[in-house]
Amino acid sequence: MKDYLRELLARETPDLNRRRNVVREYLQARMLQLLGDQGAFREWAFLGGTALRFLFGLQRFSEDLDFSLNRQDTSHTIRPFIEGVCTAFGAETYSMDRKIREDNTVKSALVKFRGLFYELGLSMQPDEVFMIKVEVDTRPPEGAGTAISIVRRHVEARLLITIPLRFLRANSMRF
Repeated sequence: MKDYLRELLARETPDLNRRRNVVREYLQARMLQLLGDQGAFREWAFLGGTALRFLFGLQRFSEDLDFSLNRQDTSHTIRPFIEGVCTAFGAETYSMDRKIREDNTVKSALVKFRGLFYELGLSMQPDEVFMIKVEVDTRPPEGAGTAISIVRRHVEARLLITIPLRFLRANSMRF
């Protein structure tokens, strides 16, 4: 999969920020795919600004992937999903680390890719770290429903997404 990332960069303009955003978006998409492969979207619903970018093309680039549970469960753990993602990325020869916090209502993880920008020729600093933050709110927002959506951006991922119920009622379309 890292070879596919190199292919994406080879087709991209020489603009450094744009090339970094391609890496960011690919890794986020791949992470969504890996989370889906592990069954996270049986319980997690994708939401927030990055979800809007992936689902509706909003021009917003952040490192965060935000989710809520589809039911309240403050004892929920994200650790097995994050560990599974890191194991899969490690098998693809990414150098990574992670920090998981599960002591709050919003469970979080920082997944750190070490030296990747340097390896791809996007940084002069061999130790530069790129991070993706994953947050899962164990108290889902009131007044929201869920829908299934397929993301086809670099990879294919089947996601559960959170949508305000008033939007679902007003729009009979499927996602």
